[in-house]
Amino acid sequence: MSLNSNSLISLEELRIYTGKAYPISSATSGSFEMSINASSQYIENYLGRNLMSGSTIQERFAGNGKYEHYVLEGPIIDNPTPKLYSNTGGSTWALTTRSWTYDTGSGTRNARIYFTDGNVFDGRDLFEASQVGQTNKVGQFGWTSSMLENWRVDYSYGYTNIASVPADLKWATSIIARYYERLANFGSFSSQSDEEQSFSFDLDKLPIHVYTILNQYKRAAHKLGDSN
Repeated sequence: MSLNSNSLISLEELRIYTGKAYPISSATSGSFEMSINASSQYIENYLGRNLMSGSTIQERFAGNGKYEHYVLEGPIIDNPTPKLYSNTGGSTWALTTRSWTYDTGSGTRNARIYFTDGNVFDGRDLFEASQVGQTNKVGQFGWTSSMLENWRVDYSYGYTNIASVPADLKWATSIIARYYERLANFGSFSSQSDEEQSFSFDLDKLPIHVYTILNQYKRAAHKLGDSN
């Protein structure tokens, strides 16, 4: 058994986060690796997103007159360099000449792309797009549910390695890995004590503080064209 490419903590980190309760040896490492793999996959399934790097996306969204847009995934990574396009009509996408940048860094849960030159993500609605030669101006027709996805950002995202995964996410992973490990050893349990620490588990769900952490890593909650 070995750690999967989407594992969020290492064996040594699992030992540190769980303390003396889990002395890991070569004889038991396979079992702990299985627990780490299972807990990391559980988290990705719960969040509905890939957390480790290697994933790329072409995200389309409607302009809404704001200077910033929160992307669906994160953190954004620099290689390859993200690219921003605007739709000039039909299937034509043009690389923007406007000055823009993006949030980066492994601690960025919800990353933004934003203009640095005073521009905004202007929009085009279905009525305006049907008028040949017309270009939408902010507020000219109002922002409606028929706004076109006239912007596209191509980017890669995710944590580049285990070392770049935030500490709170590693801690949540260790709690879930501990759950899987105990479940494998004991079959089922409602509580267990380890020296000075006592843990209680509801077999139907994990502790609420684990979900409090995980919910912070869900995709940025915004409707089409909204930057919040």
